[in-house]
Amino acid sequence: MKAVYSDGCMDVKNVRKWAWCAKSCCADEMSIFDENSPGRPISATCDNNKSRVDAMIEVNRRIKQRDIALELGIRQKRM
Repeated sequence: MKAVYSDGCMDVKNVRKWAWCAKSCCADEMSIFDENSPGRPISATCDNNKSRVDAMIEVNRRIKQRDIALELGIRQKRM
């Protein structure tokens, strides 16, 4: 792995240690997949918001993302 990824990767010893721990310690409870958590932001991509954004753009083609975000009450990064 080091030959391909250089020093930016974990060495084989630590990979094996992590894999052993994952198999033996708590295999039933441990997941490498991202799970929902209470602190995760709510998605702003619902049909209602999409149609409202489309309507705002049809009225004013020069509208800014900031103005749309303020109007809809969502973060600008979520658009």
